[in-house]
Amino acid sequence: MTNAAAQSKNHGAGWRRLLAGALCAVAAPAVLAAAVAVPYAGTYDERSQAPGGDYDAIGGLLNVGEFTLQAGNNFFLGAVKTPGDSSDVFLVRLANNFKLIGASIEWATNANPFNPVFAAPAPIWTLEESDATPTIFLLNMAGRGTDAPVVHTAPAFERGPGQYSVLLGNGTFAMNNNDAIAYRMNFTVQDTTPPTVPEPASLALVTGALVMLTALRSRRR
Repeated sequence: MTNAAAQSKNHGAGWRRLLAGALCAVAAPAVLAAAVAVPYAGTYDERSQAPGGDYDAIGGLLNVGEFTLQAGNNFFLGAVKTPGDSSDVFLVRLANNFKLIGASIEWATNANPFNPVFAAPAPIWTLEESDATPTIFLLNMAGRGTDAPVVHTAPAFERGPGQYSVLLGNGTFAMNNNDAIAYRMNFTVQDTTPPTVPEPASLALVTGALVMLTALRSRRR
Protein backbone atom coordinates (compact mmCIF):
# COMPACT_ATOMS: atom_id res chain seq x y z
CA MET A 1 0.00 0.00 0.00
CA THR A 2 1.38 3.43 -0.94
CA ASN A 3 1.79 6.19 1.65
CA ALA A 4 -0.98 8.20 -0.03
CA ALA A 5 -3.36 5.23 0.09
CA ALA A 6 -2.51 4.57 3.73
CA GLN A 7 -3.14 8.20 4.63
CA SER A 8 -6.46 8.17 2.78
CA LYS A 9 -7.53 5.02 4.59
CA ASN A 10 -6.56 6.47 7.97
CA HIS A 11 -8.37 9.72 7.24
CA GLY A 12 -11.51 7.81 6.25
CA ALA A 13 -11.40 5.68 9.38
CA GLY A 14 -10.84 8.77 11.52
CA TRP A 15 -13.80 10.53 9.96
CA ARG A 16 -16.08 7.53 10.48
CA ARG A 17 -15.11 7.40 14.16
CA LEU A 18 -15.75 11.14 14.49
CA LEU A 19 -19.17 10.93 12.84
CA ALA A 20 -20.19 7.85 14.83
CA GLY A 21 -19.17 9.54 18.06
CA ALA A 22 -21.08 12.70 17.23
CA LEU A 23 -24.24 10.79 16.35
CA CYS A 24 -24.07 8.57 19.43
CA ALA A 25 -23.24 11.35 21.85
CA VAL A 26 -25.59 14.02 20.55
CA ALA A 27 -28.05 13.00 17.84
CA ALA A 28 -29.19 9.71 19.36
CA PRO A 29 -30.56 11.27 22.58
CA ALA A 30 -32.71 13.56 20.43
CA VAL A 31 -34.70 10.49 19.42
CA LEU A 32 -35.03 9.33 23.02
CA ALA A 33 -35.96 12.64 24.61
CA ALA A 34 -37.94 15.76 23.73
CA ALA A 35 -36.47 18.56 21.66
CA VAL A 36 -36.01 21.99 23.20
CA ALA A 37 -37.87 24.68 21.24
CA VAL A 38 -35.59 27.67 20.67
CA PRO A 39 -36.95 31.17 19.91
CA TYR A 40 -36.06 31.91 16.32
CA ALA A 41 -36.60 34.90 14.02
CA GLY A 42 -34.75 33.90 10.86
CA THR A 43 -31.12 34.01 12.05
CA TYR A 44 -29.37 32.24 14.93
CA ASP A 45 -25.70 32.46 15.90
CA GLU A 46 -24.56 29.86 18.42
CA ARG A 47 -21.53 31.91 19.40
CA SER A 48 -23.64 34.75 20.83
CA GLN A 49 -27.06 33.14 21.44
CA ALA A 50 -26.56 29.51 22.53
CA PRO A 51 -25.66 28.50 26.09
CA GLY A 52 -21.90 28.18 26.26
CA GLY A 53 -21.72 29.39 22.67
CA ASP A 54 -22.48 25.91 21.34
CA TYR A 55 -25.51 24.34 19.62
CA ASP A 56 -24.81 21.10 21.45
CA ALA A 57 -25.30 22.83 24.82
CA ILE A 58 -28.81 24.15 24.10
CA GLY A 59 -30.63 21.09 25.43
CA GLY A 60 -27.86 19.50 27.43
CA LEU A 61 -26.96 15.85 26.96
CA LEU A 62 -30.54 14.57 26.79
CA ASN A 63 -32.15 17.03 24.38
CA VAL A 64 -31.37 18.91 21.19
CA GLY A 65 -32.36 22.46 20.27
CA GLU A 66 -35.16 22.74 17.71
CA PHE A 67 -35.80 25.72 15.42
CA THR A 68 -39.05 26.28 13.51
CA LEU A 69 -38.08 27.59 10.09
CA GLN A 70 -39.70 30.62 8.50
CA ALA A 71 -40.58 31.40 4.92
CA GLY A 72 -37.59 32.64 2.95
CA ASN A 73 -33.98 32.30 4.06
CA ASN A 74 -33.07 30.77 7.42
CA PHE A 75 -29.50 31.36 8.61
CA PHE A 76 -27.59 29.37 11.23
CA LEU A 77 -24.12 30.57 12.16
CA GLY A 78 -21.50 28.86 14.26
CA ALA A 79 -17.96 27.55 14.51
CA VAL A 80 -16.31 24.17 15.06
CA LYS A 81 -12.83 23.17 16.09
CA THR A 82 -10.94 19.89 16.25
CA PRO A 83 -10.34 18.78 18.92
CA GLY A 84 -12.75 20.13 21.51
CA ASP A 85 -15.94 21.00 19.60
CA SER A 86 -15.65 18.97 16.43
CA SER A 87 -19.35 18.91 15.47
CA ASP A 88 -22.61 20.84 15.72
CA VAL A 89 -26.07 19.26 15.72
CA PHE A 90 -29.59 20.66 16.03
CA LEU A 91 -33.12 20.06 14.76
CA VAL A 92 -35.25 22.12 12.40
CA ARG A 93 -39.03 21.92 12.02
CA LEU A 94 -41.38 22.83 9.20
CA ALA A 95 -44.93 23.83 10.12
CA ASN A 96 -47.98 23.04 8.00
CA ASN A 97 -48.08 24.77 4.62
CA PHE A 98 -44.30 25.17 4.53
CA LYS A 99 -41.87 23.40 2.21
CA LEU A 100 -38.08 23.12 2.45
CA ILE A 101 -36.74 23.62 -1.08
CA GLY A 102 -32.99 24.08 -0.73
CA ALA A 103 -29.91 24.44 1.47
CA SER A 104 -26.38 25.77 1.25
CA ILE A 105 -23.43 26.40 3.54
CA GLU A 106 -20.67 28.99 3.46
CA TRP A 107 -17.71 27.17 4.98
CA ALA A 108 -14.70 28.85 6.64
CA THR A 109 -16.16 32.35 6.60
CA ASN A 110 -13.19 33.55 8.68
CA ALA A 111 -10.51 32.08 6.38
CA ASN A 112 -8.03 34.29 4.54
CA PRO A 113 -4.58 33.88 2.97
CA PHE A 114 -2.94 34.63 6.32
CA ASN A 115 -5.21 32.27 8.24
CA PRO A 116 -6.11 29.31 5.99
CA VAL A 117 -7.91 26.09 6.93
CA PHE A 118 -6.08 22.77 6.82
CA ALA A 119 -8.61 20.07 5.91
CA ALA A 120 -7.69 16.42 6.41
CA PRO A 121 -10.16 14.80 6.23
CA ALA A 122 -12.76 17.22 4.89
CA PRO A 123 -15.82 18.12 7.00
CA ILE A 124 -19.32 16.93 6.12
CA TRP A 125 -22.77 18.51 6.37
CA THR A 126 -25.89 16.38 6.37
CA LEU A 127 -29.67 16.71 6.71
CA GLU A 128 -31.74 13.70 7.78
CA GLU A 129 -35.36 12.75 8.41
CA SER A 130 -37.16 9.94 10.28
CA ASP A 131 -37.43 7.48 7.44
CA ALA A 132 -36.18 4.10 6.25
CA THR A 133 -33.65 6.05 4.16
CA PRO A 134 -33.03 9.06 6.41
CA THR A 135 -30.32 10.94 4.51
CA ILE A 136 -31.76 13.81 2.46
CA PHE A 137 -28.30 15.06 1.51
CA LEU A 138 -24.75 14.59 2.72
CA LEU A 139 -22.13 17.05 1.49
CA ASN A 140 -18.49 16.07 1.73
CA MET A 141 -16.79 19.45 1.63
CA ALA A 142 -13.68 18.03 0.04
CA GLY A 143 -10.45 19.95 -0.25
CA ARG A 144 -7.14 19.81 1.55
CA GLY A 145 -7.46 23.42 2.59
CA THR A 146 -8.87 26.83 1.79
CA ASP A 147 -7.73 30.41 2.27
CA ALA A 148 -11.16 31.94 1.53
CA PRO A 149 -14.82 31.14 2.31
CA VAL A 150 -16.31 28.42 0.10
CA VAL A 151 -20.03 27.98 -0.67
CA HIS A 152 -21.41 24.42 -0.98
CA THR A 153 -24.97 23.92 -2.26
CA ALA A 154 -27.00 20.80 -1.50
CA PRO A 155 -28.44 18.78 -4.41
CA ALA A 156 -32.02 19.69 -5.32
CA PHE A 157 -34.65 18.37 -2.89
CA GLU A 158 -38.06 19.21 -1.41
CA ARG A 159 -39.52 18.26 1.97
CA GLY A 160 -42.80 19.12 3.69
CA PRO A 161 -43.89 19.63 7.31
CA GLY A 162 -42.01 17.68 9.96
CA GLN A 163 -38.81 17.52 11.99
CA TYR A 164 -35.33 17.18 10.50
CA SER A 165 -31.86 16.64 11.97
CA VAL A 166 -28.88 18.79 10.99
CA LEU A 167 -25.29 17.68 11.60
CA LEU A 168 -22.07 19.48 10.74
CA GLY A 169 -19.07 17.28 11.46
CA ASN A 170 -15.66 18.93 11.29
CA GLY A 171 -12.99 16.49 10.22
CA THR A 172 -10.38 19.23 9.74
CA PHE A 173 -7.38 19.81 11.94
CA ALA A 174 -7.70 23.56 12.53
CA MET A 175 -7.02 26.97 11.11
CA ASN A 176 -3.51 28.29 10.80
CA ASN A 177 -3.77 30.37 14.00
CA ASN A 178 -5.81 27.66 15.80
CA ASP A 179 -9.11 29.56 15.58
CA ALA A 180 -12.42 27.69 15.40
CA ILE A 181 -13.64 27.42 11.79
CA ALA A 182 -16.72 29.59 11.23
CA TYR A 183 -19.65 28.77 8.93
CA ARG A 184 -23.08 30.01 7.87
CA MET A 185 -25.87 27.62 6.84
CA ASN A 186 -28.92 28.66 4.88
CA PHE A 187 -32.20 26.74 4.55
CA THR A 188 -34.66 28.07 1.96
CA VAL A 189 -38.34 27.64 2.79
CA GLN A 190 -41.44 28.26 0.69
CA ASP A 191 -44.85 29.17 2.11
CA THR A 192 -47.40 26.98 0.31
CA THR A 193 -50.49 28.41 2.01
CA PRO A 194 -53.22 28.83 -0.64
CA PRO A 195 -53.80 32.54 -1.28
CA THR A 196 -57.04 34.02 -0.03
CA VAL A 197 -59.23 34.97 -3.00
CA PRO A 198 -60.83 38.38 -2.34
CA GLU A 199 -64.50 38.81 -3.16
CA PRO A 200 -64.79 40.64 -6.50
CA ALA A 201 -66.22 44.15 -6.23
CA SER A 202 -68.63 43.35 -9.05
CA LEU A 203 -70.18 40.55 -6.97
CA ALA A 204 -71.02 43.00 -4.20
CA LEU A 205 -72.62 45.36 -6.71
CA VAL A 206 -74.72 42.60 -8.27
CA THR A 207 -75.86 41.44 -4.85
CA GLY A 208 -76.84 44.99 -3.88
CA ALA A 209 -78.78 45.46 -7.11
CA LEU A 210 -80.73 42.22 -6.57
CA VAL A 211 -81.63 43.28 -3.03
CA MET A 212 -82.93 46.65 -4.27
CA LEU A 213 -84.91 45.00 -7.08
CA THR A 214 -86.54 42.58 -4.63
CA ALA A 215 -87.46 45.47 -2.31
CA LEU A 216 -89.05 47.47 -5.16
CA ARG A 217 -91.14 44.50 -6.27
CA SER A 218 -92.33 43.96 -2.72
CA ARG A 219 -93.43 47.62 -2.46
CA ARG A 220 -95.38 47.46 -5.74
CA ARG A 221 -97.25 44.41 -4.55
